[in-house]
Amino acid sequence: MNLKVVGAAALLLLACKGEPKGEAESSSQDTAGQEAAQAGDTAVKAKKKAAIPETTEVIALNTDGHAIPASIEMPTGSTIFMDEPTSLRVGLDGKDDMGRRESLFAVGVKKGNEYNLDLAQLAKDLAKNEYGVRHEFLEQSEELLMYKSTVEDGGFVSHSFRLIVDLGGDKWLCTEGNDGGWTEEQARAQLAACRTLKAL
Repeated sequence: MNLKVVGAAALLLLACKGEPKGEAESSSQDTAGQEAAQAGDTAVKAKKKAAIPETTEVIALNTDGHAIPASIEMPTGSTIFMDEPTSLRVGLDGKDDMGRRESLFAVGVKKGNEYNLDLAQLAKDLAKNEYGVRHEFLEQSEELLMYKSTVEDGGFVSHSFRLIVDLGGDKWLCTEGNDGGWTEEQARAQLAACRTLKAL
């Protein structure tokens, strides 16, 4: 009888010892799962906060003192920032987690000249990989140069392009937004916007 009682007590004790461990593991897994879900929710919220509208609008670049005889299709809400009458930036801004302005989408359009239209020379200069920046060419033609830049000390990566556009017989240059740090996907979306430039 005593042996049965002792045996039952031992089994009960082992069961009790094992139970908290299982609960702790389960609780730990639940907590980890909840934290991962919350982190995922935060990431989704942040992504939504910085999301680019799916709708677009056509913006005329020859109004309010701007002197570019063209229109461009950009995400809804984009605004024009004029550097000069024939050199401007069109973009959509948002705010980062700290409340600071961040460029979500942008392109630059400027009058072409003998320097900025010489894509072959630009490619030669970039190929030198000077000043601690390495360049990799993604696309190269007479009208387009697209490349990836990597800062060797720190690994900062950005994607850029130069697209020559004919507007009414004149050559213009369209580029990515000037904030930098663009992914290839972002730069290609901006390139697609540049291809919507039409003479007015």
